[in-house]
Amino acid sequence: MNTNIIGIVLSFSFIFIVLALVTVSQKKANLSEEFSRKAIHIAVGNWILIAVYFFDSILWAAFVPLCFIILNYISYRKQLFKAMERSADDSLGTVWYAVSLFVLTVVAFYLNMPFIAIGGILSMAYGDGFAAVIGSKWGNVTYPEKFGKKSLEGAVTVFIFIFLITSILAYLYLPVNSLLVGLVCGSIGTILELLTPNGFDNLSVPLSIGALLYLFTIGSTMTGLILNTTLTICILFLAWVVGALTAKSCVTSFILGMSLYLLGGWLVYAGLIVFAILGSGISKIGRQKKIDAAALHEREGTRGSVQVLANGLPALFFAIIYFVTQVEAFQLAALTTFAAANADTFSSEIGMLSQKNPISILTFKRLAKGLSGGVSFLGLISGLIGALLIGSLALGSYPIRIILLISLIGFCGTLIDSILGSTLQAKYQIGKKITEQITENGQKLKRISGYSVINNDVVNFISVLLTGILACFVFN
Repeated sequence: MNTNIIGIVLSFSFIFIVLALVTVSQKKANLSEEFSRKAIHIAVGNWILIAVYFFDSILWAAFVPLCFIILNYISYRKQLFKAMERSADDSLGTVWYAVSLFVLTVVAFYLNMPFIAIGGILSMAYGDGFAAVIGSKWGNVTYPEKFGKKSLEGAVTVFIFIFLITSILAYLYLPVNSLLVGLVCGSIGTILELLTPNGFDNLSVPLSIGALLYLFTIGSTMTGLILNTTLTICILFLAWVVGALTAKSCVTSFILGMSLYLLGGWLVYAGLIVFAILGSGISKIGRQKKIDAAALHEREGTRGSVQVLANGLPALFFAIIYFVTQVEAFQLAALTTFAAANADTFSSEIGMLSQKNPISILTFKRLAKGLSGGVSFLGLISGLIGALLIGSLALGSYPIRIILLISLIGFCGTLIDSILGSTLQAKYQIGKKITEQITENGQKLKRISGYSVINNDVVNFISVLLTGILACFVFN
């Protein structure tokens, strides 16, 4: 008998037997609705192994999931297969499940790469399926409400299953380190499973895993791009979860990060990543002690897109020039801009913890903590350390002399920032105090110095850009 006919018979027999067994078990053993659904979810995913072994063309392989797209939609509307439907759920999760089976099966047979479909579908079946079971039974650490009823234990389960499945497939089929593939696929799959609502994770997770497995076949250049993308997404996701970045600024940061990597290489990209991590972390130190000082700033709390661009656009400018000219001085200038940004962040955040008020960099008079234009010994030392941390990224690529120059020029950036903050940045009167806030209780405050169009973000942008220009002259 034709193997395709055998495959069709086995496919429908297997799926309906699974549905029948779970339905009977649900009634006899009083299984919960969620457990029954996930048992079907896990078992049906194994159909892809039948498809890969028995079918020899796209048409035969695609016929089964195409039928179940229709049947699952009818079941969703009419409660045809009650064991796989959630009574309190209005999502099309079961339909998207079948759509994923269809798309990945077609793509895998067309490319003659069965591991694409196996990896994507089994990651969805086992990862998402067991995550729900384990999370509902043993999940104690829950995520914020915006992620729905999901737990850390469930997320870890998703990661483990996707990691194992994709690592094994990479070992068998791909010319890439299998553990690396598992880490990338596991990270992206876990994040998508957390973020995708209303059953769309049955579409987003398998298709993304399948796409990643395909991209890993292209070559070393693509592998580097995948690693960069994955690292950026993971860091931005964590930054969003802890409230360091808004959702929009995460998108801005992603575009900026990818651009810096493609134009400036790993060194410039590393500067952005280290600055982002250190900057977010250092702002958390002594938060309670900095409440009064932070209140003087124009913007507090979660960073928005404007703040991201103020610190990142100068680096992008020099990275573009480096990409066009391949002159290393511009790559070093791009890295130096992050040394300057990091120095300024360290200087201001840790400087606010100083016991004494800072002094004006121009008049040497005492200023309120948190007001632009002030410097302190603790702040300056911290700024130098912040610049050195970025400069040290060039270790192994450039001599010590270059690393010290990056650090010293970056440190100069925080001095330039203080001078601009003291002379050009707009400041306002609030009672007997001076602030950078434009309004108070809805009332616009009187500007007493600086220019209204120049706020802290503008000062940051100008100071970082000037630091990069200075670096270009020095390194040339």
